[in-house]
Amino acid sequence: MLLIYGVLCIALLAAIASVARWLAPPGDHRAATAGALAFAAFPVLYFGFLHAASLSVPVLPLDPWSEEGKAGLLVVVLGAVAQEVCRLLSLLAVILILRKMPSAVWHGLGFGAAELLYISLGTIASSIALFLPFGSAVTLPELSAFDVLLGIIERFSAIAGHIVYSYVACFALARRKRLWLIVPFGGHAAINMLGAAMPRDYAIAVVFVGTLTVATVTILFVLHRKLAWLR
Repeated sequence: MLLIYGVLCIALLAAIASVARWLAPPGDHRAATAGALAFAAFPVLYFGFLHAASLSVPVLPLDPWSEEGKAGLLVVVLGAVAQEVCRLLSLLAVILILRKMPSAVWHGLGFGAAELLYISLGTIASSIALFLPFGSAVTLPELSAFDVLLGIIERFSAIAGHIVYSYVACFALARRKRLWLIVPFGGHAAINMLGAAMPRDYAIAVVFVGTLTVATVTILFVLHRKLAWLR
């Protein structure tokens, strides 16, 4: 099932890239590249934060009431902050180099696509590793068909979220409204914290992913209408 999940992630990526051509024609490849590079730079900043704070990546789910859980939530928040700092720096770099505002749709898509590609290639490589000589030492999570479906929906929501964050960040920079940057930083951190502390229960997961997906797509639709000049 893990291999199927990886292949479906690739298919999702291709489908979203095709839809994006309708949303923001023509494709702003420089903005998409900047978004992808922002994701590539994110681990460097993230692990730099963790090293400075003497923290390590936690095992999920977290108990938010324990001392270990509180430290884990801080790590999760730092991950969101690191991603948004990289997003902001990449947008500023495009503005300084090209002297124009990049497409928010393609920048967010580039960021989300790079993340999805990383996840999909990782899962495919892990599945293939089972058939190699050292495959007996590889331990992979057991996924059901429902897990795969829920995971694909969550990844779709994540890409839509990255486009939303890029829209808001572009608006904040274009209109010099720095307080609007609270939205991508705060929203990303809050979602990460909820996801990390959420009990691993199917009913809760369905409600969380379903609500997040509907809310994110709705916000994206509104921003796409209201901020057409940033497409």
